[in-house]
Amino acid sequence: MMSIEYPIILKTVSGRKEALIRQLRTDISVLNRQYSILQEGASLQESLCKDLEWLIHHDIADEIKLAFYNPIDPTMVFLEKKYKIGLFNSGVSSTGTETGRPSQNLTQVSMPSPYEFDVFVYFKKSFLSLEPEEQSRRLKKFKFGWFDMANMDPSMDMDFEASDLSLESESLDESADRADQQSLGSSSESPSRMMQSSILAQTPASTSKQISATQVSPLMAPFIAENHKQLMIASYTDSRKLIGEFIKISSALSLHPMQWTYSEGLKALSQNELTQESQLIGQKRFSPWELLGSIRSDCQNGFRKNTLYILEDFHYYLTRENLSGQEFAEMISMIKSLTEPLKRAGSFLVILAPNHDLPAEIAPLFETIKGEAGKKSTPLLERYGRDFTKLVLEKKIKPLVGRDNEIRECLKILSRLEGNNPLLVGKAGVGKTALVEGMATKIVKNEVPESFRNKRLIALNLNAMISGTKYRGEFEKRLEGILEEVMSNKESIIIFIDEIHTLLGMGSTEGSAGAENVLKPYLARGDFPCIGATTYEEYKKHIEPDRALARRFQMVDVAEPSAQETYQILLGIKNIYESHHRVKISNEALVKCVQVSENIPNQYFPGKAIKLLDSVCSAVSFAGKDLVGSDSVVEEFERL
Repeated sequence: MMSIEYPIILKTVSGRKEALIRQLRTDISVLNRQYSILQEGASLQESLCKDLEWLIHHDIADEIKLAFYNPIDPTMVFLEKKYKIGLFNSGVSSTGTETGRPSQNLTQVSMPSPYEFDVFVYFKKSFLSLEPEEQSRRLKKFKFGWFDMANMDPSMDMDFEASDLSLESESLDESADRADQQSLGSSSESPSRMMQSSILAQTPASTSKQISATQVSPLMAPFIAENHKQLMIASYTDSRKLIGEFIKISSALSLHPMQWTYSEGLKALSQNELTQESQLIGQKRFSPWELLGSIRSDCQNGFRKNTLYILEDFHYYLTRENLSGQEFAEMISMIKSLTEPLKRAGSFLVILAPNHDLPAEIAPLFETIKGEAGKKSTPLLERYGRDFTKLVLEKKIKPLVGRDNEIRECLKILSRLEGNNPLLVGKAGVGKTALVEGMATKIVKNEVPESFRNKRLIALNLNAMISGTKYRGEFEKRLEGILEEVMSNKESIIIFIDEIHTLLGMGSTEGSAGAENVLKPYLARGDFPCIGATTYEEYKKHIEPDRALARRFQMVDVAEPSAQETYQILLGIKNIYESHHRVKISNEALVKCVQVSENIPNQYFPGKAIKLLDSVCSAVSFAGKDLVGSDSVVEEFERL
């Protein structure tokens, strides 16, 4: 089998704008099929292509580069291909030579693992000569936030600073942050690569790559703090990327990174650490108890100094549920005995975990690191919530017809400094949840004020939060963890709680407070941007008697739509039901749905009309027909 030499420099494509755009679209489509670089689907791929087309057509960029590289060492490029505006050339590579496979067929190239994919944009001098305000205006309309004009570094020899686009080859965690909608690029006369890693300062290529304390992300802060702790816990959504960041921190602080996993044991991560001794360590499968004992012994005997131990699967052993009483006590005792030996050896131990939950016996010994690359992670919100804005991007949210006034009123309340919690009150089925989904759609489409753009709207599932709690105070601990995540990200998150009256007394046991009492201080200070929803009956029965809780919400009345408004709603969403049931719905059927559903007691528009339409479509499809007419509606209504 032929070995491949990296980097692979594919032939540069040069051509006029239209031909260049066609080639870019073709190559991005091929890459997406082969390597799943844009896993969100065709919509995100089309958005990226449209952005690149705009950049080329409007004389903003004169060169585009697609590149695969090693995320742990971004300087290690695996494959790259450039696209330049100009006359067609003969297909000579950008360097004049070709290494590895010189083929233009991107699907023939096998990428090593791990790898990441990025898009680089090189700007024309005419664009760089414009005022920053004009540059910003021209770049505002893009799907991706290619550049952040507001955060320029005066020390950089460029007009603006790029932000990241991380289009990963491996599956992304559902809590992805909004990193999916960001981008990466570079500028200046001598184009330089902007490093994706936030550990390295984003500086021109001529600048030294030495990392200084002023250049690192908040990930390094716990290591260089005056009274730093030797034990740390770091949350992640992508453990591979987080480990890559810790390797860079190790390099900056002259530490030797060692990684432990249950399947592979302890192994060295940096190339210069792969001595015969460390390779033998990598082959030994330490159990968790043996691991802690070995680390303590090595530190006490001076065998291994200045080491960063990264424990990836270890969080499993830090819960009472997964260990017997004796095993758990032994584990806690061993962790407590590590602090002093690690300090004497100048070493650190970091536990990677989906969240920051630690047993109360050892929690004070640990420093908390919130998320990789300095970003605030939200593992509990990912677990107990549904990101409506993400669902909009995935086209899993039905369109909202009307309700503009109610959405505007909610946004006004949310923009307040205090008392910023709207409470949607209306009859069951009038569309309170659909209203919030419509707000998420407007946020994604940037049809909201500037302060609400790029926010995430997350629906909290209270039943999921309380499910599985066995011990007193366990629910409150989850809730406080969510509050901490929201407060850490309150500039970018809005919470939605449906059936919010169920909060009253939830999780309360003898000696512990209910959820509403935990929330009240945060709601009063405006630290928990939250939209609630309930019915008139539940509001009067549960919330109104609790005056302290009622004061913290501002009521927004969600009235039942009229028959005409309901028809317009059905008209706006009928294509979704046509696609799902594979039928054609006539407008007469919609009218009949509204008319006959008026006779359904104890239910309200538009919910009852939508349910009837769904039921009719299902019946017609099941009968092998493909047209939903008014007769079908009457038949299904009589059957029901």
